[in-house]
This record gives sequence, C-alpha cells and structure tokens, in this order.
Amino acid sequence: MAGIGAASIAAWFWALFPNAIVIPFQWIWDTSLSALLAALILWTTCAVIESDRLRDWCAYGFLWGFALLTNPALGAALPFLTGWAVYRGRGEMRGRFVRPAAALMIAILCCVPWTVRNYVEFHRFIPLRSNVPFELWLGNNKVFDDRSPDINARVTRYEEERRYVQLGETAFMKEKWNLAIQFIQAHKRLEARLFDWRFMDFWLGSFHPVQDFENSDSAWIRIIFAFNLITATGSLIGIAALWRTRSPYVFPAAIFMLAFPLVYYATHASLRYRHPIDPIILMLTAIALTGTKRREYRIAPPVQEAGETTP
Repeated sequence: MAGIGAASIAAWFWALFPNAIVIPFQWIWDTSLSALLAALILWTTCAVIESDRLRDWCAYGFLWGFALLTNPALGAALPFLTGWAVYRGRGEMRGRFVRPAAALMIAILCCVPWTVRNYVEFHRFIPLRSNVPFELWLGNNKVFDDRSPDINARVTRYEEERRYVQLGETAFMKEKWNLAIQFIQAHKRLEARLFDWRFMDFWLGSFHPVQDFENSDSAWIRIIFAFNLITATGSLIGIAALWRTRSPYVFPAAIFMLAFPLVYYATHASLRYRHPIDPIILMLTAIALTGTKRREYRIAPPVQEAGETTP
C-alpha cells in the first residue's frame, strides 16, 4: 500500500504504542484478537480481489465469519468491503459478483449455529449478541440528564442484576430498548452533546481530553492522551495522502475509520473500543509520515491485446 518503509514504521509504532501495551493486559477480552482480525481483514480484502480462485474467496468468508463471532462491531465494514470487492474485482462481471457473494454467504453460514442456539434459548431471532439494547441504554439514560427529577440517579450493577433476574433476559432487553429509545426521542439536544462526548472518548480516551490532560498527575496518562491525538490526526492525514495519489486502497482503509465506531457513537465509548482498529490507525499514521508510492498500486494485471507481448 505504501512500501516497506511505511510498513516498518507502522510495526515499530505498534511495538511502542501505549494503547497496545496497556489494553491487552488491562482488558482480557476480545480486544487483542479483534485488533488482529481487523488488520487481517484489511490485508486479505486488498489481496483477495486480485484472485479469481473461488477457494480464496471462501477462505475470506471464513475469516469474516470468525470475526463476526468474535466482535460483531467489525461487521460494520462488511457490506462496504463486499461492495468494493465487486467494484474492484478482476474478471468478467458475473465472476466479480459470484466470488464476493460466496464469501458473504459463508460468513453468514458461520453465524448460523450461534443464531440457532440463541433462538432455542431466547425464542426469538438474535443473529449474534442480545445485549445491544442494554448497551444502548447504558449510554442513553436519565443519569446524563441534568434536569432529571432523580438528581441522584445512577446505574448500579446490583440493581441491574436484580432486574435481570426478575424479568429474564428477553424482557429485560426489551425494557432497556424501550427506555433508551424514549430517552433519545425526548432529549434530542442532549443526544447531540452525548454524541460529541462519545466521539472524543472513542478517539482520545476522555470526554474532556484537554481538561483531563492538564489535571492529570500521571505522565503515563498524558503520554496516552498525546499518542491518541497524534495517531488520530495522523490517520486522517494518511487517508488524505492515499486519496491524493488516487490509491485504490483508500476506501477499505478509510471505511474502518468511518463505519466501525458508529455503534459506539450511538451507545457508549471508551479507548478499549478503539483498539481493534488501532493497527489500521497506526498504518495510516505511518503513511502520513512516509508518503505513498503510487507505482506499487496494483489491483489486477492489465488486459493484453491479442498478439501483444509483455515488456
């Protein structure tokens, strides 16, 4: 995408990046695996469009299926990357549709066993995870309303667990969904402010990064804030560099930056949720530092006329 120099810098960035040091042991969950999967998906997307072998596309579909079962938020990029693969694919138009369609079908089939399990357990259609209503409510409730009559309102684990046991999961999630939607509809101006907070929290690690940077007594926390700002800005410059040189890879790189965070802008955010796309952010930052090499861009070999020889 941008040469060995940018790749080397991106690798060193990842080795020294504070988020990559802190998050893997502070949140023992899917964070590191999701980061690996996001990087693999970007790389395989750029590679698989140069292949006309169906087995390569099937393997690409299995990768997507595993990613969806690991972190469904990664699926925000799936329809866009599939469409890009159709547009940029090689060969005749029919093959350009069939191969991505096969990959998409395999990705969906990978999720079917878990979906069937969810239907058996909860008696309703839940493709991957059932906790979306709860996550939406966590970021959209009366705790954030300064004018709420419940001025001491707060979310406690004990109260929510008690309510969960009392109602059961299906009724509990339905209640949280209704409460969240009602809150959003009744607090449109507040929602705009919450969106801004979540945006800042996702990219920089704080609702009020400047204030928290100034008030922090920890040099390590200040370093994390600084690196988050530098890499977020660097990724935008990297996208601009790819766009300026008309790189065909600008779309798959940029779509992770645009589509992946959307669910967190709507629900609630933290620096941990940014981590899956941190490898891509650092790659784009490295491109911003080194520039791009347009001569290396290749989607498919040129079509030769009859009797024409390759120089």
